Amino acid sequence: MIKEFKVTNFSSIYKTQTISFSISKKDMLDDSSFETTNGNKLNSILTVIGNNASGKTNILKALFFLLWFAQKSYGANSIDKDIPIETHKLHPHPSEYSSFELIFENERKEYQYKLSLNSKTVIYESLGRKNVRSYSNIYEIEKKEDSFSILKWSIAKLSDKDKNRFDKIKNVSMFSFLLNTGHLPAIGINNMVTYTGNIWLFGKKQEDIFHMYRRLTNVFVKNPDRKEKVLGFIKDAELGISDFNFIDINEKSELLVKHNNIKNEFDLSFLQESNGTQNCIYLLNLVMFILNNGGILIYDELESNLHPYLAKKIIGLFANKEKNPKYAQLLFSTHMPFLLNDRTKTQIYLVEKNENFETEIYRLDEVEGVRNDDNFRVKYLSGAYGAVPKRWF
Repeated sequence: MIKEFKVTNFSSIYKTQTISFSISKKDMLDDSSFETTNGNKLNSILTVIGNNASGKTNILKALFFLLWFAQKSYGANSIDKDIPIETHKLHPHPSEYSSFELIFENERKEYQYKLSLNSKTVIYESLGRKNVRSYSNIYEIEKKEDSFSILKWSIAKLSDKDKNRFDKIKNVSMFSFLLNTGHLPAIGINNMVTYTGNIWLFGKKQEDIFHMYRRLTNVFVKNPDRKEKVLGFIKDAELGISDFNFIDINEKSELLVKHNNIKNEFDLSFLQESNGTQNCIYLLNLVMFILNNGGILIYDELESNLHPYLAKKIIGLFANKEKNPKYAQLLFSTHMPFLLNDRTKTQIYLVEKNENFETEIYRLDEVEGVRNDDNFRVKYLSGAYGAVPKRWF
């Protein structure tokens, strides 16, 4: 689970911006927050709202990029492949690089991960484990043009073979390398944070309907328990769906959606369903995955093609201790102020660009005079909190 995330000089973000799930005990107002075994008080839900082109997607993309690069870049990047990252375009300079910091809990221990890189190479990376008051580095490395320097190393020594192998690859993280070579599993770290969503390295995924169809078919065939959880929610949502069935065509399973009334029933292919129903089923599959496994769901414009009350109900799953026993977290962007009223002021981030076209974010509890019993929807729409088109107010 994530405690705090920082990003500097990434896409439209230039100065360091922070997303924090951490709150005080007095801010734990309902089941949308929880206390970890380490005593951290965290929100399970954060929403990001702001004008079009303010940088909401870039905030989500930055977190996705870090989780992907830290855990999966080894094996995903070929030796001569550029790292898919861009610094702020109004600050072009050969020495510019992006920096990230993530504080997370894993297996009841708290870690701090730091990373600096450009499109060609990792420049700096460290992983620290929290002691009583501070973090003690498990490893700390610095890369230069021809080699990398180990500044701190407190795990099993790299063999010459591993060291030479990593030395030649400048576009992967040490974390992913150590995961794949067994060094981190040997000290009890099997991953950083489980994640999924509709964000990828280039922003929001525009899912092809046939890809959604194939993916859902494969998942529901292999995971009948998840299929039943999605179906249970769909039935409660009164979409007129009573079951998911499969037929074999050319030795492949095909997903059918069963509809019925009191007397009759019929099947439709998933491809024949409305866009709203397709997106709802697809989103719920990701939600049920992350609720079952723990981790974080990162979702851009969660309300797309959904009725407001349906979106509200899906978000509420993360504030249900019975549905979310592993304290999975949700970070989503929205253009629907209606969804703000279920949140507390520590769960709402506002995003806007300054005069230098740099994305800036701030948490609603940083705005003077905001109370948790305010009508967040009305006040946001009135321009009281900012993060709206300024010329209209």
